[in-house]
Parts: sequence; C-alpha cells; structure tokens
Amino acid sequence: MPRHCLRSAAGALVLLVAGCAPSLAQYAGDQPLRGSIAPDEQLDTTPPDAGAAVAATQPSANNRARQQAVQPQATDSAIPPAVPPLGGMGDEPEGTRTGQPLGGIGDEPNTDPREAPQRNVEPGAGLEQELEELNVSEPDRELSEPIQLHSALLPEPHDIDPYIPIGIRLGTFLLFPEVAFGTILTNNVLDTRFDTHSDIAGEQASKLRLESDWSRHFFSAEVNSQDSWYKNFPIEDERNYQVVLRGRIDVTERTHIQGEAEKSQIQEGPSSISLTDISNAQTLLHEEHVTASADHTFNRLTLKLTGTIADYNYDDAIDPTLVGPVPLVDIRDYSETVGTLRSTYEFQPSWAGFIQTSVNERDYKEPISTAGIMRGSSGASVAGGVNLRLAGTLFGEISLGWGQQQPIDDTLEPISGPLLNGDLIWLPTPATKVEFLARSEIDETTLVDSAGAIDRFYELSLQHAFWRYLVLGVYGSYEVADFVGDPEIDQRIKGGLTAEYYFNPVLSLYGRYEHTAFISTDAASDFVEDEVRLGMKLRR
Repeated sequence: MPRHCLRSAAGALVLLVAGCAPSLAQYAGDQPLRGSIAPDEQLDTTPPDAGAAVAATQPSANNRARQQAVQPQATDSAIPPAVPPLGGMGDEPEGTRTGQPLGGIGDEPNTDPREAPQRNVEPGAGLEQELEELNVSEPDRELSEPIQLHSALLPEPHDIDPYIPIGIRLGTFLLFPEVAFGTILTNNVLDTRFDTHSDIAGEQASKLRLESDWSRHFFSAEVNSQDSWYKNFPIEDERNYQVVLRGRIDVTERTHIQGEAEKSQIQEGPSSISLTDISNAQTLLHEEHVTASADHTFNRLTLKLTGTIADYNYDDAIDPTLVGPVPLVDIRDYSETVGTLRSTYEFQPSWAGFIQTSVNERDYKEPISTAGIMRGSSGASVAGGVNLRLAGTLFGEISLGWGQQQPIDDTLEPISGPLLNGDLIWLPTPATKVEFLARSEIDETTLVDSAGAIDRFYELSLQHAFWRYLVLGVYGSYEVADFVGDPEIDQRIKGGLTAEYYFNPVLSLYGRYEHTAFISTDAASDFVEDEVRLGMKLRR
C-alpha cells in the first residue's frame, strides 16, 4: 500500500508568542558554511561571507558588499566606543547606532574580498599552512533553509571545500555556475526483495545561481536540475528540477521583509527519500510555494513572522492490472498554508535561545478517499532550542518540541509526539568536520486505517581534508516512521563513504558508495541496495 508524505500548511496565523531567542546580528561576519544550519527556519537570506571555506551542497545567498560598508567619518570629538552597547529600535541618532549604516543599491566602490589575489599553496607546503588555507570557522547565526518544502528532500550536510567559488561578475550581480557529470552503478535498481536487477546509468547535476552584490537589499535567482538515464530500466530515470527566486528589502538596519517563490519537480517511488512517501510506482511530484516573512530586532530580541502557501500535485498513474484508466496518484494532491512565529534572544555572543510556534492547515483536492474517509487536517507545533558558536569549534542549532496533527475525520487517530530538529557541526581541527543532522516532521499517508506518522531522520557524518586537496568522508543515517493506528513500522538504515579530489578551484573528481537497508513490518517491502557514483564536477 502506498504511503505518502503530505507536509502541511497552516491557514489561520494563530501564532503563539514564544519566549526568548537569539537576536541575530545583522552584519555578522566569518561565515564559512553555505546551506542550512537552522533546520526550522523556512526562509532566511542572511548573506554569508565570501571568505568561507566550508560549503554546503546547496549554497545559500551571499551579500558580501554589505559587510564591507564604510563607517561614516566622525565629525564630533565624542566618538562612541568601538564596541558600543546594543541599541534599541534602530532609530538612534546618527553616529550612535550599533550596526553598520545601510548602503546604496550596488553602485558603491567595489570592496568584494574575492577580487583580491588568491593565495596559492604548493603541494607539500606543510600541514600548518594547509590548515590555515582551509580557514574553517563558524557561520553566521541564521542561514538559509533548504529551498524545497516537501520532506522528499532531507537536510543537506555541509562539505569541507578548500576553494571558495568566486563566480562571474555581471555588473552588480555575481553568477555562480556548476555542473557535474557521472555514472551510477547499482545492484538493485528496482529496490525489490526478490529478483533483484543490476543496472548502470549516466547522470548530470547542474546549478546556476545569480546573486546581487549590493550593500542594501538582496535578490537571487537559482536553477537546479538533476537527470539520470538507466540502461536497462528507463522507468527508474530521474528528471528533477527546481527554480527559486528570493528577495529581501532592508527597511531599516533592524527591520527586514523577505520573500520567496519556488517551483520544483521530484521523482518519487519505491526509493523515495521520505518513508511516508514511498509508493509502488514511479511518479512525479510538482511542488510550488510562495513564502513571505518580516522580522524586527528589539535590542537582543528578534521576532520573525513567516507565512507560506504551497501546492503539491502528483502526476496521475494507471494500474496496469485493472481494466480501463484507473487513476491512482491524483488523490494525493493537496495544498497547505503555514504560519510560523519565531522569537530569538541572544544571551551571549557565543549562544542564543529561541522558541518557535507554528500552525498549519491541509486541504486535499479529493476531500473523500475511495474508502469514504474524509481527508484533511489541521495542526500545531511548538519547539525551543539553542543556537551555538562555542570557541569557534562547535556551532549550529538544535531544538526539541512537540507537534500534533488532527484529522478532520474523527475515525482516525491524531498524530502527535516529540520533534527533534538540528544541525550541529564540530570542528576538532580546521581540517576535520563532524556533523549531526536531525529532522522530525508529521507526515500524512493514504493508508486506509492511519492518518500518518512522525517521520524521524538522524545522520552523523565525518569529513577530513588530507593535504588540502583531498577530502574523504564517512556517514551513517537512520530513519523510522511508526504509523498511528496501524501496526506498520518502516525503517531505513544507510551508510556510505565519500571522496572528492580538487585539482584546482574549477575542476574536481568525486566518488561515493552507499549501502541501503529498508526494513518494514510488511516483510514484502524489505530490500537491500548497494550504489556507487563516480563523476567530475566543474564550477566557477
């Protein structure tokens, strides 16, 4: 029986005012990591620093010129302290504000640090010099979220990267192109327990990101695609893409308005990433969403209100065992509305606390299933956590909370339980990274006797840079979904090895091995798969 993850949306913005959480410095520097450190933030375009040396698989937007804004010349002998106390509402008299003044719209003299000549490190120049070149340090407190809302995409780990992409300058914009070509080898292409089949495929993954390089406001556009072509089983071919637009208006130093519009297509089937989204046949999920948010900082306290409207549309499928066109997949189509309030308070420069509350509403295009069950639900969640930047070696975010989803059909039990989310990174040395990822979300399903399950995912990974140019890694993950009102429990265990060799800032070779074991109380669904990926990556 197919099980499908139906992430939700919240209609009424009934937002509980949460307690304290970190007042995030608007102009924080030293941001080496690109990607998501704050798993619960749905949209944040806080720009990362260009001097970073650790990059995520999906880099977040940059706005480096803003960090280079020139402080106004003092015209009075009473010059404020170099590190003055935090201000209030952002309306202090000029010369007494604690942050950097807002700049123009990108027509200031270019002070992009990436225009400076790059330092070259000769192979064998010594471990101390190599570690200095890696320049692995902690990121800003808030970073961008993974763009895709649907749980078919898991949190992306960050990767050690000895080179920082410098991009191609187009006026006041920067263009970052990246493309990878490779081969996939698998011993169980159909993910079956019996009668397994091996196959080989070619694959390509490309990314194109355009970012503004302004000192005030921000805009970015990104296009991602991933395709694979299997030799013997083209039914397993992938055609995934994603297009996203992001923007931010800096009303004042302490007040911002942000927006995001996204459209994507993801392949789903027996090997879907989310356990509750597994189905017997391959199908395409088309996702669209629009997100808007506003935030303001009051001294150390920052409040952020976010609203999202999303639509999920599954391609129709036909059951070949039945006579006539019998649609199987379109009953999963749904829309969602989500409202989130996050309050953060910075207790110390090295750590901050936050509380986040969220409500959602889920509406199906087919409100009644073939079994006569009314479909749809409403839910709420609350979570509290900390954001860390300890001694430059431990940073990231982790939260623990509680969530509940109430189906509109009283015959179904509500889904409720603890939610653990986080992304913590520990750097025992500048060349070594240990990362812990956690994701918990309430997902619905089309099982007749269950409203859904809490899908919980955990991953621990280790990466080390050898001689600066060779980065090796190992990882392991565990995912489990215990369906409410149904004895079915699905588990997935993964382990793998990664390697990437950087010839120069443009060219690198990569390799990856992954072992997957799927275990279910429905024994017929069990399978084991080994997969190897080899390829080449080009970027600028």
